Amino acid sequence: MTVIRELTRWSWLHAAHLLLAPFLGLTVITFLHELAHSGAALAMGAHVIGFHFLPTSAHLGVMRYRVPAEVRLFSPAAVSLAPYLMWFASAAAVGLISILPNQRLHPAFASTLFFWGYCVPVGDVLANLGRGDLWRPGLEGLALTLTGAVAISAAWIAAFPVQRRLYGERSLSIASFTAASAVLLSGVFTVL
Repeated sequence: MTVIRELTRWSWLHAAHLLLAPFLGLTVITFLHELAHSGAALAMGAHVIGFHFLPTSAHLGVMRYRVPAEVRLFSPAAVSLAPYLMWFASAAAVGLISILPNQRLHPAFASTLFFWGYCVPVGDVLANLGRGDLWRPGLEGLALTLTGAVAISAAWIAAFPVQRRLYGERSLSIASFTAASAVLLSGVFTVL
């Protein structure tokens, strides 16, 4: 099967996801992202004093917190990293589901799992790499960006066998997966 035919078939399998992605990405995904920040802050004893997940001209979402004076152990870095740890956990869970023996997932469920549980989380990390929550000045920022780039690269390399196991005969070949990845990456970098 040619790359174009494979990608066309894949696009039809994911048509609903691709149509919903802009809306859900700007609402539900942003909500979950900010919720992870808030959960980390609350877990360490802070008070969440602001939570916005609908996009504005200034930001896609934002949460603010106040740390009471009696809180001794608090890490702003942990609050910043919480959504990315959540997203990598989501991708890891999908990866684990894909290696379950004798699993036969309905194609719609497999595509939902891979798209929303793996691709979108890795995409959110990529979209924030070197900016937003993951931006730090100087060497700390460079180290964080490089660490994130290595983690995203590893996750995306792992995405190929994950989708092969989830989709079975509907999976993309390495050539089609590479082509789809290039298109998706160019779209992410265009948006950034």
